[in-house]
Amino acid sequence: MTNDYQDLQHLDSEDNDHQLPQVPRPPQPLFRRFCSGPCLLLLSLGLGLLLLVVVCVIGSQNSKLRGELQALRETFSNFTATTEVEVKALSSQGGNVGRKMKSLESQLEKQQQDLSEDHSGLLFHVKQFVSDLRSLSCQMAVLQGNGSARTCCPVNWLEYEGSCYW
Repeated sequence: MTNDYQDLQHLDSEDNDHQLPQVPRPPQPLFRRFCSGPCLLLLSLGLGLLLLVVVCVIGSQNSKLRGELQALRETFSNFTATTEVEVKALSSQGGNVGRKMKSLESQLEKQQQDLSEDHSGLLFHVKQFVSDLRSLSCQMAVLQGNGSARTCCPVNWLEYEGSCYW
């Protein structure tokens, strides 16, 4: 039986020799060769999985960035509120300082005016003192000289170039 089978195979090869020469098939594109049936399915599954991973990573980053943005908003809001309170406090203190400055300025002007008046009064008294001192020294000279020579002008008289005037 094995012989018969071998003979049949031999006949098949002889039949093939009598057939027309086969034209070689055109080469298949590279993509078609590697991506036939199950390979194409696995490739699309891999790309889908890769796309899913990318979407998950982007979603995670988006979530993290939203959290950071919310934290920054809260921090900025707190900073703004604190700064606003401090500015209002400084503004009210500035108003108080302004009122105090005006008060001190008016006090200083009053004291300067009083000082000027006191200075004028003191200057008048010093001039009067000098005049009285001259008069007193003149009277002392008259008393010491027993009234013999008049070297000074009488009280409330003015002396000019050695002469006395009323």
